[in-house]
Amino acid sequence: MKKCIRVLALAGAASLVTPAALAQSASSAGAPAPTQGAADPAATSTTSTPSAPATDGTANNAMSDNARLNAAATNPDNLPAGDPNRMLMREVGATYSLGWRFWYQSVPGFIVGLFAKVLDGWGGGGGVATGPEFVYRNGAVEIMLGLQYAGYYAGYGTLHGLNEPVTAAEQLKVDLWSIQLTSHFMYGIRANRFFEFQIGAGIGAGGMGGTLNRYQAYPIGDGRFAACAQNSANSMAPGMMAASDSEPCNQRVNNHFAMNVDAQGRGTGGYAENNWVGTGGGFVPLIIPWLSLPHMAFHIRPHRNFDFRIEGGYSLIGFYGGGTAHYVF
Repeated sequence: MKKCIRVLALAGAASLVTPAALAQSASSAGAPAPTQGAADPAATSTTSTPSAPATDGTANNAMSDNARLNAAATNPDNLPAGDPNRMLMREVGATYSLGWRFWYQSVPGFIVGLFAKVLDGWGGGGGVATGPEFVYRNGAVEIMLGLQYAGYYAGYGTLHGLNEPVTAAEQLKVDLWSIQLTSHFMYGIRANRFFEFQIGAGIGAGGMGGTLNRYQAYPIGDGRFAACAQNSANSMAPGMMAASDSEPCNQRVNNHFAMNVDAQGRGTGGYAENNWVGTGGGFVPLIIPWLSLPHMAFHIRPHRNFDFRIEGGYSLIGFYGGGTAHYVF
């Protein structure tokens, strides 16, 4: 009986020794510590160790999207090239766009006044430039190639050379056009994912066509002038004036006369200026250069596949401005 009580007492004492104490004792003796069993509550805790990422790529999609957006906020270039959140961001790869431009160009009278004396407050001319445009973009750099129709129109105006007398005045009516190939090279400065400011320059050329009418002109009062109309082989209207070199409407000066003149003094028909290779040569160019410096634009891309540009600048003969829309591939 005493032996049984002693065995039970030893068993009770042994149960008071914790697994941690055994592990500490074994560690001090140089033995490896026992591993925790699966029955340990810590092994099943949901907060002790994060679960491994799912290998099928679906478990943490929300976390991945947030991570990409956070990375974009720090450095937008971290987004993949095709990510719709990238928009106008500087993409590592190239992008291509195809669109249409619509510009209005203006040749103000004060620019004409730099090269000729304007007599009747003529306001200059202008016209539409429009056509397709192809854009190659890489990073912040864009190359824009365009094929455009450009019109050059001006109402009636009277002027003469800077060093000529008023008797050399001529009335002009401009109705010219050009088909041009242009190229513009632009650099973008981003404001955010959707918008950037661009600045650059352009160069190109085109062929010229159309009509430039020039008529000798004479004053009719109040700072106004009328075109000279041909009356006969020896005399010129108005008033059958004699062919004197000091008088307007002088046949011996040139043959720039209108076929008809209306009540306001505006000529129609008659003399049209030749081009460079026309009979006797003329001042209408066969080729007109396109040189723009600077070319500036506000570039907006509200969607990955669509963008818009509000732009303008100064070309060789005047100012221009308008808009362009593209589909981005």
